[in-house]
Amino acid sequence: MKKFLKKADHLFDVAYKTAAASAVTLGATTPVFAADSSLPTGSGITDWIKTIAGNLVIIYLIVQVFRGIFTQRWGMVIGSLLGAALLIWIINFTDSFIGALKALVQLFQG
Repeated sequence: MKKFLKKADHLFDVAYKTAAASAVTLGATTPVFAADSSLPTGSGITDWIKTIAGNLVIIYLIVQVFRGIFTQRWGMVIGSLLGAALLIWIINFTDSFIGALKALVQLFQG
């Protein structure tokens, strides 16, 4: 079981790093054009890559939860669950997350 968990952990690390590198590379090489409606912006592709990369991280965190349960590391389980919940909120409910952030800033600014 330990070999399986170690191999799965390694595979998700590689997938996460590959997706993150792809997202960074695409964002860095996408040219910025003038505001012409006939030119493609590429926003659909970048949104798709952000969603895929985010979902890979969520899958990795869920694997970490099961790994923590098997090894009885309860801090890792709670941290991974909270991280996955936060990422799900950010990726799938972006408007709600931005609204909560604005409300938090307003709370501290007075």
